[in-house]
Amino acid sequence: MNEVSILLSVLLFLSCLAISIVRAVKYARLELLDWSFLAIGAGYGIGWVIVLTDSISNTNNYWRSWILPNSDLYLIHTLCVMVLLAAIWVGWHLMSLSSWIRHSTVKNVAGNIISTNKTAVIAWIILGSAILLQWLYTRAYGGFFGIFEYSRALRSGILLINNSFSFLQPFGTLSLISSFIFFGLILSRRKKYFVSFGLLISFFFSLYILYSRQGRIGFLIYISTFALGYAFHRRIRPIALLAGTGILLLGVLIAAYILTITLNLHQTSSLTSFLAKELAFPFVSFFAQINSGEHLHRGFIDFLVTPLYFLPSSFWAGMVDNATEINTTVIIGASKGQDGVTGGIPVDLLTLGVMQFSSIGILLTGMLYGCLLRALQSLLKRISIPGLRVTFEAFIIFRIAIFAVFYAHPAHVVAACFGLCITAVIMYISNKRYKYGHTIITAQIQHK
Repeated sequence: MNEVSILLSVLLFLSCLAISIVRAVKYARLELLDWSFLAIGAGYGIGWVIVLTDSISNTNNYWRSWILPNSDLYLIHTLCVMVLLAAIWVGWHLMSLSSWIRHSTVKNVAGNIISTNKTAVIAWIILGSAILLQWLYTRAYGGFFGIFEYSRALRSGILLINNSFSFLQPFGTLSLISSFIFFGLILSRRKKYFVSFGLLISFFFSLYILYSRQGRIGFLIYISTFALGYAFHRRIRPIALLAGTGILLLGVLIAAYILTITLNLHQTSSLTSFLAKELAFPFVSFFAQINSGEHLHRGFIDFLVTPLYFLPSSFWAGMVDNATEINTTVIIGASKGQDGVTGGIPVDLLTLGVMQFSSIGILLTGMLYGCLLRALQSLLKRISIPGLRVTFEAFIIFRIAIFAVFYAHPAHVVAACFGLCITAVIMYISNKRYKYGHTIITAQIQHK
């Protein structure tokens, strides 16, 4: 049976790869839909090969007790993944039929929406805000560098100090977005001193933010965003871009292993064992929820309360059972921060779907995700500054099209994209004010 499941996993990966290649050739580019299909094929396909083979050969495998007894469920898992893929495809094309999408596709998006100078000013404002708010947030921990003593405890959900400014913690990620803006302006040949200096300051402050939170994946996504954004800027052909990104993601996994050893975050004997442990949680989560059967009818509450996740956790903690906390409790026996549990077990897109309403939940969750991808693809086309567009597209590819497949809970997605959402609101307001002012000036000139 194990041989059959490995064959299925390889076929799943090859099918997703073939679909993405065909679409890339047809449209002469890779869209968010293609990146998500590749992530699903690689994670649920090749990932299973690595997880299963290591579980069989390695008696010290962390997830061995979950993988081997439930390996027969991989057939059901694969069928559910196929439903998920079809649902994402349907959601993408349904969203394409909306008048808003058709209007934004036909619309000339190359026109000037916000000047590059004003965009640079916005980048400096959000960078300054990030530094100021991080200073207020870290005061309770001894300042910018004092927080390093508490980083691991905070990441584990252990609160050693009562910080009245803890709600400011997410705003530190504004520095990451400001660095993307500066980088995008430089790609657009805006190489003025205050832009280059802004990139330098924001880049190193962003590294500080990421290190203070000990987030390996966040750090690697941040660095990879620049690489992929530059590749888009160079207009590399889709197939070459696909191959290069595959190598880049493999490098990300290897780098994550090196960082894990360097920071002493986990004990692992080899790269293969590390990959097996990191790639196993989507399968373990699915198997655990299917076997439990107690949390398969959440009625999409995880999506309905999404706006609450933009507020401080003190506002919504306890109001609704978090799917990640439930998943962690089912698998480990307690949620993060309780009974010595220092980490949560994320829910992937498939598990999140099945927890909403069983097989119907997978279908509807996939469609919602497909709609989200199509809407984001359209929004990217509205960015008039080319360098900014490709840099943000690279960030969204990593955060939404790839990693949101495996870290799918809305709370996690909101936290990962919080800085981007705040920046989008600021730029939207600035754009409206720019257009309003331009309209008034034009009317006054015509009146004269």
